[in-house]
Amino acid sequence: MCLQAPTDLPMDLGGCWFSCNFAPDDLPYVPESQSRAELQELRRLLFKLFDKLCEAHHWPHWSRFVLFGFSQGATVALDAMLHAPYRFGAVIAVSPSFVDFAVECTPQNGAKQTQCLWTAGSKDPVVAVAHAQRQFDKMCHAV
Repeated sequence: MCLQAPTDLPMDLGGCWFSCNFAPDDLPYVPESQSRAELQELRRLLFKLFDKLCEAHHWPHWSRFVLFGFSQGATVALDAMLHAPYRFGAVIAVSPSFVDFAVECTPQNGAKQTQCLWTAGSKDPVVAVAHAQRQFDKMCHAV
């Protein structure tokens, strides 16, 4: 199953999972508290979907789900892993953006048992490798 970001960005720039400051010069300022609240609500809805798939549609346990995301989608996948009551099969996060507040948490049991691949690239104009490394280290230290 492939989920699409629920909110369209202007000028056909794609979609986003939660409001944030992509380019402060171009878009209205979004308080970090709003981004956090939207990510938390998105997590609640994802977990509800996962439970529904398992209970009503007889999908295998969460431990068989592999979450994959790019940019904001990668942040959503990491956030889900860190807050999950169960482990996932794996999480693949490609160039997670706006991940700072997602990794600032007390990880739940699922995070401690989930394998995670986090990638960052030297040609990424949005997320510098050094920043990605700091956030990855912060997440690993918490888990």
